[in-house]
Amino acid sequence: GATWTCTASGGATCTASGTGEIDDLIGLPAGGVATYVLNATIDPAAIGTLANTASVTVPSETSHSRSATSPSKCMSWLTRTTAPE
Repeated sequence: GATWTCTASGGATCTASGTGEIDDLIGLPAGGVATYVLNATIDPAAIGTLANTASVTVPSETSHSRSATSPSKCMSWLTRTTAPE
């Protein structure tokens, strides 16, 4: 399974934590930041690429200065917390 947390700053709001995939409604004013940390177990026998995909849907009634399809910063780190067998 997976668990996640969110930390918001700069006036942003988000759900503090959850389980499973991240599907959250956030408030993100200009200059606001929402940072998610996901902890999950990966099969130690897994091979290949671990992909991270993030998307944002802007409500149609929302005014914004950037295109709804403009890229946002998304960074990923993969950390082993146990030694390989």
